[in-house]
Amino acid sequence: WWWGIPQSFPDPRMAYRMARYITGTKSQLKDCSRFGMIPVRKDILSDMSMLFGEGWITEIYETSFKQLMQNGDVTLPSSENMDKIENLYVDAWYDIVVGKNWSNDGSPPHWDYIQKVLETKYAPRAAQILGN
Repeated sequence: WWWGIPQSFPDPRMAYRMARYITGTKSQLKDCSRFGMIPVRKDILSDMSMLFGEGWITEIYETSFKQLMQNGDVTLPSSENMDKIENLYVDAWYDIVVGKNWSNDGSPPHWDYIQKVLETKYAPRAAQILGN
């Protein structure tokens, strides 16, 4: 995460209280749901429904977490085009999730909308970048 308390902070007790607050369950739930981050607390990681309920986003995080646990220290080989693919992924995320182009009422996007955007807009661009 990006939180930090300078070593030179003049009040160690206040620094400790602040650290306890920002890493507490309530703060974790609020920040992770707002910023879409994977929590650092084991109690939340073990029950992602605490964070997002039982919706589609919980399924995504649970799948990602299982992949992380299964992969351990194994990493995938990098490609010379990874930076382009990474930018494409971020573009898709902003287009689908952050831009909220799917509804006027702020409800989560339906899978058919996500699939359509990915298949028609981003998959062809990824294929072009990767050359296949």
